[in-house]
Amino acid sequence: MMTLGRLSNEMIWFSTPEFNFFSLPLEFTTGSSIMPQKRNPDVFEIVRSNVNVIVGLQTQTKDICKNLISGYNRDTQLTKEPLIKGMGITRRSLEVLSLVMKKIKPNIKVLMNSFTPELFATHEAIKYVKQGMPFRDAYQKVKENLDKIEISDPVSAIKEVKSLGAPGNLNLKNYKIDKAL
Repeated sequence: MMTLGRLSNEMIWFSTPEFNFFSLPLEFTTGSSIMPQKRNPDVFEIVRSNVNVIVGLQTQTKDICKNLISGYNRDTQLTKEPLIKGMGITRRSLEVLSLVMKKIKPNIKVLMNSFTPELFATHEAIKYVKQGMPFRDAYQKVKENLDKIEISDPVSAIKEVKSLGAPGNLNLKNYKIDKAL
């Protein structure tokens, strides 16, 4: 749920007019009570709030179990309700977010324009390391020349990043960004 909460919070921010990275599907938003132009990201707001409900249920379970002597205690029967409730909230959150995420539209031009050169400073340092330069020297060289970083193809640069959880492990070769521009 914490991962879903973080995703929800980021989608709320990244779909605001200030960022405009993503467009939310209208069927998963509601109108504002006072601003006719605004669409509220209700699904994401509810999922984000449900993280706190889950944390409360977790605390309830821990509090029931703390200070129990070893062996069977009837107190533990009271842990079933928060567990079942938490599992239901998590399951519904996953189901709803899976529906919403399938319909989110990335604003490719805005996303591509947000790739400023300094985002690739580490990428540049690693290129020097691959050429044999010690990392501390590569780091210093890039730091002193931040204004000279040029990335002609940010998508290729992102695909090169391969580590646990990195974009290069997301099989992006099948995603055609060029067609979206």
